[in-house]
This record gives sequence, C-alpha cells and structure tokens, in this order.
Amino acid sequence: MKTHASNKTKKAVLPLIVIMALFTIIMFFSCEEPYEEMGTVIINFGGSARYNAWESGKEPDSRIINSLQYTVTLTGTSTISRNVSPGITSVRMAVPPGTWEISLDVFYDGMLFAAGDAQHPVEIKSGQSIHVPIVMRRSEHTFFVVGSGVEWRDTIIKIATGDAAGGYNNYVITITNDISLPSDFLITSGSFDIIIRGNHTITSGSSGTGPLFTLESGQNITLKDTRLAGRPNSGPIVNISGGIFTMEGSASLSRNNNTATGAGGGVYVGGGTFIMKGGTIGGNQATEGGGVYVSNNGTFIKTGGTIYGNDESINQNIASNPAGIAGHAVYIAPGSLFANGGYRNTTAGPNVNLSTDSTDNWNM
Repeated sequence: MKTHASNKTKKAVLPLIVIMALFTIIMFFSCEEPYEEMGTVIINFGGSARYNAWESGKEPDSRIINSLQYTVTLTGTSTISRNVSPGITSVRMAVPPGTWEISLDVFYDGMLFAAGDAQHPVEIKSGQSIHVPIVMRRSEHTFFVVGSGVEWRDTIIKIATGDAAGGYNNYVITITNDISLPSDFLITSGSFDIIIRGNHTITSGSSGTGPLFTLESGQNITLKDTRLAGRPNSGPIVNISGGIFTMEGSASLSRNNNTATGAGGGVYVGGGTFIMKGGTIGGNQATEGGGVYVSNNGTFIKTGGTIYGNDESINQNIASNPAGIAGHAVYIAPGSLFANGGYRNTTAGPNVNLSTDSTDNWNM
C-alpha cells in the first residue's frame, strides 16, 4: 500500500515540475532583447582613392605606396577600428544596424600620409551589405625616400624647383641607408619645412669647405634620429643664416673641424634660430664655440640633448667640445641663449661664453 501511494505522489509531482520548467524557459526568452542581424560595410580605398589624383609624373615613390598602413574607423553607437596591412585596397566589417560615420587614416612609417572619409553618414540596415567609397585628402607633407647620394641630389632638385609631388612646401625625407652627399645641402631661394629622419648617417663627399647644410630665411629643417658627420678643414656642419634648425630624438652632429671660419664646430647660428630638443653634438672643433657659435642676434634654444666632447663620457650628460684657442662649448657673440645645462669644455675657457651684448636665460 505504501508503494502504491508513493507512486501516486510521484505522478502528481512530475507534471508540476514540467510546468515550472516550461515557465522558466518562457520567462527567460521573454526577457531577452530581440535578435538583430548585423549589417556589413565594405570600405573601398584602392586606386585613385589612395593618393587622390596626383599630378601625372608626380605620384609617390613606389616604396612609399607599398609600405602604406591604413586604419579604418567607424563611429556610431560605438567606435570600431581596424588596422589594414599594406597592399590591401578594401576591408569588410560587420557592424550593428544604425548610422555610422566612416573615416580612413593612411600612414607612412608612423606619419600621416593621407586621410579621408565617406563624406556623409552611412545607414546600415540589418542583414544589408553596402559598399562605401572613401574620398581621400592628401597630407600637407610630401614624402621622399632617399637611399643614395644620387637620390638625395634628385630630391633636392625637386624641392628647389617646386617639382615635388603634392605641391606642398612641407617635406619628409626618410633616409634608408648611410649616404654620402654629392653636394652640400643648399637651396638658395624659396621657403620650406623639411623633416629629415631615419637612423642613418649623412656625410659629405664634396671636397668643398662650406657647411653641410645652409639655411636661409623661411627655410626650416628638423633633423630627427639622423646623424650628420662633418669633415676636416671645413666650415660648421650646419650654417643658419635664417630660418630654424631643430634637432630631435637621437640626431647628432659630429666629427667636424671648422678651420674655414673658425666659429662653430657643429652649428653656426647667424641670425636664425637653433632649437635643440634632443640628440648630441660632439667631437667637433673650432677656434670659438666647438659645439655652437651664435652671432648676429641669432638664437639658441636648448630644451634637451647633450653637447659633449671626446674627452668626456656621454653618460655624464655634460658638454665638452675641443675648442682650440678660445675654447667654449657654446659661444654667444652676440645673440640669445635659452637653455637648461648640459655643457662642459675641457680646453681653455668656460663652458659657455656670453659677450656683453648677448642675452641669456640658462641653468648650468
């Protein structure tokens, strides 16, 4: 009898368990948001979209085109980004339905080469695939790759004649090998901004005694991670009669003996501005200002970097340039110095010489 009663109880409970399980399942799915199928956007940036109708004969160097990196960004209910490898001219991305703004940034060796967008917000519907062309705008920099002295010469000719791709006065020259220049860097007219970069050394193959680089008014050069090596019986490595010369990163000026003018073994600042944000000036010689000589109311602004000599350890982060008769790592006569230490001289004279008609704001 007990067994029969127990079986009756089990039969009564079992339907109740099933009902409760079904109720739980129904409640679970009723709380879920309705499923919404993703849409697909296909972004095209090949062909002329890459460099947007460059003038015939002025297309970017193939080494640049083949190295371009792309970043696609979609902005809507969230932000979705994707990096695209060189050589790919379109990308397919799944996105939730909604309105999206689409942009594309193109980089060459970490610098912005071009940018573009879809011009208008794009409406993506559930289950829809849509092709979106990108309209590109070129960067305001013109890019060059230089791997030899001959390429250097050709690049300078293009800059000097205004025949460079892009039609801009802002240039980026990437050095890919150690090179010997067939001639010194001198553009006698015109205004420009040039970034020279690449972890390589530029030396002069010229037998002349002039500076390696000469800047005039309106001409600005930034040396970034590139080394300029001087020569015996020459002028300074860089002669600034106008414009702005800037050193950054691991840039360096070295191995120069200015016997031609005797003023400034590394840099002669005669009316323009020299900004030292980083890098080193060392192992240079001159009668005055083994590292830097400033005159004609030029300006030297030093916020980083080291000026040192062969007799001192670079690890001391102090200045030393063999400076011949008068000495001085930096010689200001007359001009302006805005600096924060980093000098020592191992020959005659103090670290920094300031003439009576010079101005200074510096800390040894």
